Amino acid sequence: MSYRVEIAVTIPKVSGARVVEGANSISIPSDNRQPTVWNVAKWAGVGAVGRALQLDRLPRRFQSSSEHLLHLGCGDHLIPGFINADFFRVPFASRRPNPDWSLDVRRPFRCPSEFFSGIFSSHMVEQLTPGEVLNLFHECHRVLKPGGGIRIVVPDGERFARAVAGLCEVPENGFSYSLPIEAMRGCAQDFGAKSLWSGQLLCRYLANAGFVEPCVVEFGRGRDKRLLHDMPSRQAESVVVEAIRPQSGSR
Repeated sequence: MSYRVEIAVTIPKVSGARVVEGANSISIPSDNRQPTVWNVAKWAGVGAVGRALQLDRLPRRFQSSSEHLLHLGCGDHLIPGFINADFFRVPFASRRPNPDWSLDVRRPFRCPSEFFSGIFSSHMVEQLTPGEVLNLFHECHRVLKPGGGIRIVVPDGERFARAVAGLCEVPENGFSYSLPIEAMRGCAQDFGAKSLWSGQLLCRYLANAGFVEPCVVEFGRGRDKRLLHDMPSRQAESVVVEAIRPQSGSR
């Protein structure tokens, strides 16, 4: 005896954010949320040219004062009073504001050791591989002054995992998904993401790089008020971790 099973699946028309509703709905990421071969090649070329021309040197205008705060992966969000650093811009091809310091965080920073009093970064670390993140944290440890703090904000992979397990609602991140597992895929893959983090895992990486007292802190609260620049629109989906570079001789 044989059986014939027919499954009816609605193939929706998608546009814009490509989010659909219904029992058989799916969420297909739009092209601007997924890296293309052209974009990967373009930014690799831009990075190579920028490093070859030594455009990643810390500008001299920042080398005179004694107190410096670093904002890594600033994007369009320039924080007054910080040295806002981001990847090289393509001259005359980007409408985004230029960072104060162009660099590639996967490479050693062209700046003196023990230079910064504090470091802040929001939703940038997940765009690196775990090995690149560990190298970055080692470099942050080098350029931080003893006693200086680092504050890292990332999408909370553990919270998305809890949503998949049905233990909480899907964190709000500005996009709509038909299933929790699609939201977790977006957290792990969209917008150039290469790694997935929890607060505990970030603390372990910071400790491995030589930082002390790594801990998960509340959104908008922390040890150093100068580093409290968390974006309210990302609170629901984020986890925040802080750590301190120990005093000289105690690593």
